[in-house]
Amino acid sequence: MVSGGGSGRAHPSGRSPRRSERRAAPHRPPRLPQEQVPVGRTAPEDLGGVHLALVDDDRLVLAMVGRSLQRRGARVRSFRDPEQALEAMARDHPDAALVDMQMPRVSGLQLVRRLRRRLRGLPFPILFLTSVESEEGFQQAFELGVSDYLVKPTTEGELVAKLHKALEQQAARRPPALPEELDGYPLLAELRRGELTRIFRTRDPSGREKSLKVLRPELTGDAEALLRLRREIDVVAACDHPGILALNASGLQGGFLYYVTDEVPRRSLGREVGEEGGLSPRELLRLLRSVGLALEHLHERRVLVGDLSLESLGRLRDGRTVLTDLSRARFLGKVPRGDDPPLEPGRSLAPELASGAEPPDLRADLYSLGVVALEAHARRPAARERGTGRVDASRLAAGLPASLAGLLQRLVEPDPRRRVPSATALVDALDGLLGDPSLRG
Repeated sequence: MVSGGGSGRAHPSGRSPRRSERRAAPHRPPRLPQEQVPVGRTAPEDLGGVHLALVDDDRLVLAMVGRSLQRRGARVRSFRDPEQALEAMARDHPDAALVDMQMPRVSGLQLVRRLRRRLRGLPFPILFLTSVESEEGFQQAFELGVSDYLVKPTTEGELVAKLHKALEQQAARRPPALPEELDGYPLLAELRRGELTRIFRTRDPSGREKSLKVLRPELTGDAEALLRLRREIDVVAACDHPGILALNASGLQGGFLYYVTDEVPRRSLGREVGEEGGLSPRELLRLLRSVGLALEHLHERRVLVGDLSLESLGRLRDGRTVLTDLSRARFLGKVPRGDDPPLEPGRSLAPELASGAEPPDLRADLYSLGVVALEAHARRPAARERGTGRVDASRLAAGLPASLAGLLQRLVEPDPRRRVPSATALVDALDGLLGDPSLRG
């Protein structure tokens, strides 16, 4: 590991306060009479431990299908926004997904096509939910690798049977298994599965608990995937900061490229916000300062993160927010490197990076952080105007003190020249807000 100089700023520590400011509970769909619900209440828990993603723009479908799956023992993460679902499934993909075929803005077919590209194939089964039977649509779905489809309304029995079949088929065609250990680091419980890697709990030679990130077995022969993971290792090795997981070791054994870091958060910030609610103003200030300090450290080394999102951040047990995924980071230099990883379009990607109209600029990360903060507070996706990339910050910042809302507005300016000029300037501005009475507590 290469130790860097840094700015000497103290990094915030200690546990985050409990959610002291709760917004009104989200709208809940009306409870249907029992005879209208195509599920049974006494179904056995035969999906125990299965992690499922459910994507549908209809709140009622999300509620009914989600309850059915949870009664069977599944862990369900629901999404109304396809873009949000894409980012979450690419960063921490489930065992299987149920996706509505007809959604506004981004259809089920478009979502699966983009997800397949992000994950370089489909490492988990996807089932379509549809209210319209279309032979042409089904043919396109199967060509994309969709496992099966269900016509709404469906029964719980049919839903579970098709899920079981898809999971069994997936198990039968699994890629070569990972070894039990890599260079003396045992692969213990699997913690998360990402776009390129799988993350396991491990122990170092002295018995201390660590995390090990290894290239997915089906990608061991993929040159681009190998380059991206090598680049991520290079970036992590160049850093020495509490907001960036420290590199303990790395290696290549039997074609499996891996690296070992300190503790990895068990869930992303996106999952945390979805399960516990949006962040209070005080928590938001802590988040911005923690990530701002990490970006300051990276930017001193001319590293652009590029695709910062709620899914690429997580909080450790000691309350620290850390960057958990740097697989698309790149070093900015006078001459662009030919092996820079591609940047995927998304809600938090700065407009200038999305358009490719300007050379990459470190201020793009500040735009992404502003979007992340607004979404973490509002607990809903940030919609952008077409053409300008402008985010409706005033709506998402509702309930925040004017001083903090104004700073977030400056972060998400579409024009980089009008943004906060640097991560250092951002942290200075945040330090100036620490005395704001409305942000105490």
